Amino acid sequence: MLQAVVDGSCDPYEGYREAYGLYVGTSGMVEELKPLFRLAGIEPDGFIHVNDEFRRTVISAALDWLGKNPAS
Repeated sequence: MLQAVVDGSCDPYEGYREAYGLYVGTSGMVEELKPLFRLAGIEPDGFIHVNDEFRRTVISAALDWLGKNPAS
């Protein structure tokens, strides 16, 4: 889903919520996703203002995460 966010085939908000749902659904067991939910100005459990800045931030964070966690 993060690759889909980066390549534009998934809306950043939808991908972010899906990743957060996975993280919460596993009670944080997918610890490597945690940095995605510590983004400045974005509270995954709070109000999310979906605008161009949000989209850029999520895409950038997804790209960074993918770079640090290459597929096996």
